[in-house]
Order: sequence, then structure tokens, then C-alpha cells
Amino acid sequence: VVGGDEDTGIILRTRDGGNNWEQQEIPENAQGNGLIDIYALDGDTAWAVGGEAVILFTDDGGDTWVQQGQGELPEILMAGVYAYDTDNAWAIGDLVADDAGTILRTTDGGQSWNQIPYTLARTPCQPQLIDIHGVDAETVWVVGPCQVSFTDDGGENWIDQWNLDIGEGSNHFNGVFAVDRDHIWLARDSGGILYSTDGGDNYEKQVSGFPGEEMMRASAVDQHTAWVVSTIFGGGNSGHVLHTVDAGQTWINQEIPVAAAWAGVSFVK
Repeated sequence: VVGGDEDTGIILRTRDGGNNWEQQEIPENAQGNGLIDIYALDGDTAWAVGGEAVILFTDDGGDTWVQQGQGELPEILMAGVYAYDTDNAWAIGDLVADDAGTILRTTDGGQSWNQIPYTLARTPCQPQLIDIHGVDAETVWVVGPCQVSFTDDGGENWIDQWNLDIGEGSNHFNGVFAVDRDHIWLARDSGGILYSTDGGDNYEKQVSGFPGEEMMRASAVDQHTAWVVSTIFGGGNSGHVLHTVDAGQTWINQEIPVAAAWAGVSFVK
């Protein structure tokens, strides 16, 4: 898990299912930055991002973290990371110049990171990217304020899947999770949960039951079973953990032992 405030990054690791957590050391050249997101491939290999142009990598279970891309990354706030294997990973963040957001990709395990051109035919309500997820090295979705975009060719071409049916006003899309090439969940402000069964050509609005809360992240183990977590910005420790076993036809509020504003969720098959 990663977190901290804007000046202090924190990484914790558990080796016993969460009974105990140990704090790991962040490299000196990356200190002074909060961390936002982490993606682990296995017990040894993970990437973490956050702060200003910070991408960290470990291949020894976090005993050592190395900052990647020094001197070659744009000076932006990093927001999300997704990895397919030990060679192929993606990272996203704030905008550079006139782009609608920044997308970075590595195909060599992070020895080099390349910026992927990303523009939209329209002007989004706010140029920024918030979350990324995919199903293989070439096929990923990215979301942000008024943005839902998809590529299946490694970022050479981006398809804008946002439309008025799913993106009223300036509600932010905060989370995306792709079960496979066809089935994708989106989490959005104002209680928004959306689901596609055709690769994002169409999204069905689902009823979360909490229209006043921001749906933050989604995680699924198959086409029917998923979780979404929510928060209320400015509402203190207010949020919910929602669960479906029928592809989102019904979402059940799960009882949790602590009150919190929830920001992320991850389940494994």
C-alpha cells in the first residue's frame, strides 16, 4: 500500500495477509513526494507512482525501491500506474502543454519511459488523467475529468469513449477496471457506476444507492463480481464499500469495521 501527504511518501508491505505491515524505505532522490498509486505483479515486482515525476520500481519485494526515468520524465504530478508484465507498464498523470493528460509507457521494465501522444478531438472539462487499467500490454483504458479513452495498439491511436450518455456535466471519472476486452467498470462522481459489455462502445448506468458520494475505484474478479469504494469530499470519514454478484444489477453496501473516506480497492481471483 502507498500513501502519505504531499511532502511525505509511505510504502507498507505485508507478507502475512495483512496481520502485520512493515514500512519500506523510499530512495532519497524520491523523498519529499506523496505516493498515489501502486501496482504489484507478484510478491517481488511492483511499480508505485506519485508526487512530481516519481516512478518507483522494486523487483525484490520492496527491500529496495529504485526511482526510474530520472531526467526523462515530464515534471507532472503522477496519478496512476498499470503493469501487464515485468517489461510492460504504463503511468499517467497531469497535463503537459496542450495534451488532455500525460501517458507514459515502458516496454523494457522501466529502463526507459516514453511519453505516448494523447490528445482528444474535443476539449475535456479539465485536462488531467486519474486512473488506468488494461487487459494486456497493448490494450488499456484511461479515465479523468470528462475523459474515458481506450487503445488496443499500445497508444498509437486513442478512441474517445466519453459521450453525453455517460458524462453529464463535469463529473469526474475516478476509476476504471477492465475484466477482459469487453467488460469494463467505471467509477464516477455523484454516485456513478457504469458498466460496459461491448468494450466500451456503450456503458450502462447502474444504481449505487449513494448519489451524493464520489465513487472512487473499482475492482472485479469476473464479469459478475465486483467492488466499488466511495468517499464524500469534505465529509470527513465518510464512505462505503459496495459489492455486486450480478454484474451490477444490484449493489450491496458491505459492513466495514472502521469509518473512512475510501480511495482504492483491489481484489484477486
